[in-house]
Amino acid sequence: MTKRLVESKRFLIILSFLFFLMLCIPIWWFSTGAYQSKFPHQDIQDLLHLSSTSLIPSIFIETIYLSSNNLQNNKEYNNLLNILTNKNSLNEIDESFHLNLKNKQQKENYYYLFIIYQSSLNNLSFIKYNELYLSKYRYSFIFINNNHLQNNEINKITNFYKNILNYKINDDLSNKINLKYSLTFNLINMFPTHHYKFQWKMNEKYIRIFTDKLSNLYDFTIDWRMILFGNFPKNSIKKITNQNNMISNNNNQNNNNLNHHFEIHAKDIQFLLNENQDWKFVNQDANVTSIQFLSIIPSKEEVPLTIRKYDGKLSEFNSFIIPRWGGVVLYNPNISSINYYNDEKDKDGFLLINDLDFKNIMEIFTMQLRTLLAIPSPQVFEEMKSDIVIDNKEISVKYIPSMRDGITDWEMDQLIRNRIQYFLFKALDTLRSMSQVVTNMPNVYVLDVVADLTRQAIHNILEAYQILQTNESGNYVNQILQKAKLAVYCAEKAFSHESMLSLLHFPNSQKIAVYLPLVLPVFVTVLVGFSRERRIIREKNIKKD
Repeated sequence: MTKRLVESKRFLIILSFLFFLMLCIPIWWFSTGAYQSKFPHQDIQDLLHLSSTSLIPSIFIETIYLSSNNLQNNKEYNNLLNILTNKNSLNEIDESFHLNLKNKQQKENYYYLFIIYQSSLNNLSFIKYNELYLSKYRYSFIFINNNHLQNNEINKITNFYKNILNYKINDDLSNKINLKYSLTFNLINMFPTHHYKFQWKMNEKYIRIFTDKLSNLYDFTIDWRMILFGNFPKNSIKKITNQNNMISNNNNQNNNNLNHHFEIHAKDIQFLLNENQDWKFVNQDANVTSIQFLSIIPSKEEVPLTIRKYDGKLSEFNSFIIPRWGGVVLYNPNISSINYYNDEKDKDGFLLINDLDFKNIMEIFTMQLRTLLAIPSPQVFEEMKSDIVIDNKEISVKYIPSMRDGITDWEMDQLIRNRIQYFLFKALDTLRSMSQVVTNMPNVYVLDVVADLTRQAIHNILEAYQILQTNESGNYVNQILQKAKLAVYCAEKAFSHESMLSLLHFPNSQKIAVYLPLVLPVFVTVLVGFSRERRIIREKNIKKD
């Protein structure tokens, strides 16, 4: 009697193994795949057209031409001319203007331009005709000696002022733009001795005035450090004999009675910083941009020490900026006035830098921080050229600094407008990158929290864009700024989520390469057993026949 294949118990056992292998492999394949929440690819694609548009809030300029023809009928602005009397400086005039216009300057991105006819400036020697004075506040004024200014000339002056306000910020020297900044002030005693070792006074008020002004835009943390001992590169310091017994450097005015001084090149100081890795100037937090400020105190034998900048010129304030890193100041203590036993010291016996020197150092650091945050220097505006000629004289620009805050109101508006566009573009770019990653890598994990953060970023970008499309977007600049910050925060948090950075993100070909050596021997063994049992039963049936 012929034995059928299905009557063999051994064959059925082998067949059951093969059946379970064929059933379990698909289950294993799909169960080990990456979980992907519904990702808003199409919503991101719909947003990408915004990258080619301007996302800067609009500004408004009200131009007020004050001539002898209209002053008698305008008492409010006639008072502005009265404040010119008995004023001795631009700052006094600026503050007087501000008090008279206080109720009119509450609107964000709303500016006033005063074109003032003045027949004589004899009592105002510090004022010049055809000079556009940029106030600390949201207005500007210019004095002209022309009582019949044409409308096209007024429009040209207005457009020139508008170009200044809309100046595009250059980020070449600035640190990585972020929502959070860590400012570290380092005091380096190169060769401290018992009577020649200094410590910070750690008074934050000089820098906090400036950072508080920017608090709506950035979050700042401030740290103070003291470093002992260091060596400048060999042969980097040169001794220079002074001419006329004077040193041209402002930072060394306490030591200018010496007949010599020392010089060091900025690149040698930068080399010193690169070589001393143990000083640990780098912040390990990837979500915080670190800015380092160094005040270096040379040894007694090298005082006064001056800096020669990268361009070969002596530094006016004995300082220089390292682009995208921080700022350096050389501090030369007045050796002749140091009295270790009477001067103020900390509990460890370190001399505290006196108030005047500390204030000067922090003012220099504030100016460097402006540059590192991409706030244009006053020279940028004062060097702007106009093609406007009135009474055969071209219009020039004069910047009035804010000595208290370190940044004027209109500069703050300018920075916020530029940063709104930067944050929105950065959020768009991050979302585009996320969409490409999820599309090109099917095995990347997209958890619900990542998809929700992505939708929040899209929602905030859309809301900011809708406000920007209105004619009054300048009135809602703080609201737009908060949405832009939230958009870039959500986009970056989604992109850097730990699930997106998992080590399990390898393609299917790699998954096969990893698991095939484990599965293939079992599968081959079962197939060989299946074939062998079939052959044995066939041979038995042939013998019986």
